Amino acid sequence: MRGVCLRVLMRGGEFHLGYPRSELQGASWYHLLHWDCMREAQSKHRLITQSEQDRSCILLLRLQRRSGDWLWIHCVLQVKDNMENSQQPVIVCTNQVLSTNTSSAIQD
Repeated sequence: MRGVCLRVLMRGGEFHLGYPRSELQGASWYHLLHWDCMREAQSKHRLITQSEQDRSCILLLRLQRRSGDWLWIHCVLQVKDNMENSQQPVIVCTNQVLSTNTSSAIQD
């Protein structure tokens, strides 16, 4: 399975993660994931890239900030046709930052 490389990071992502855009561009998304979230993220990645029907999914996960602490994220992954004349589709990841209280309530 191919990895998920970050191609575009919005200003909000820079702010919340603490990384400059240039440092994360081309980096693997999996390097930011908390180890407890890895299995579900891999499973959902596989689901949306190998299924004809399920081309989107949601995840509750933690991403590591540059400072080393963890940020709870509600993430929507969607497979989209690539607009850059490439045969490969892309995965668009839309994130919502959650407070610790909100993430705890969602997990229960």
